[in-house]
Amino acid sequence: MIPDLKINTLADIYTLYVLIAGIPENTFWNFDIRFLDLVYINKMSWDSYIKNPKER
Repeated sequence: MIPDLKINTLADIYTLYVLIAGIPENTFWNFDIRFLDLVYINKMSWDSYIKNPKER
């Protein structure tokens, strides 16, 4: 689940994407914010899938 956060500054965005979600710093600085949003959403979905205890 994507947390409901208030993002006010570049430092907030950096913290969310790089430090929390684990997106590489190089990707953060060199790609468009819309791309980073999609990477973040997909990463959160993947992490949720992996944590699902149901048999795959």
